[in-house]
Amino acid sequence: KDEALKQATVKSLKLRQIIHEIYLKDESWKTPFEIAVILIKMGYKYPVTSIRSRMFTLTQEGILVKSEKADKPGEYSMVNHSWKLNKDEKDCY
Repeated sequence: KDEALKQATVKSLKLRQIIHEIYLKDESWKTPFEIAVILIKMGYKYPVTSIRSRMFTLTQEGILVKSEKADKPGEYSMVNHSWKLNKDEKDCY
């Protein structure tokens, strides 16, 4: 159990870093589904729930800013919130 938890933690930290790097390269507003597409193009495949969770964590840490209202079309015919880089917190890693 300890090794599985350690691997899951490393994988989670890696996803946070990758998402942060995506925003450092392109600071535009993006939904978790848009991040998923970018990750697939980079050769990664993560569930959108994991992506959304890491984006929430980055928001709590002040690295990302979440839109005040859902404003972008997404999957499942739902409107999604989007996130962008908090310009005051670019250098966290």
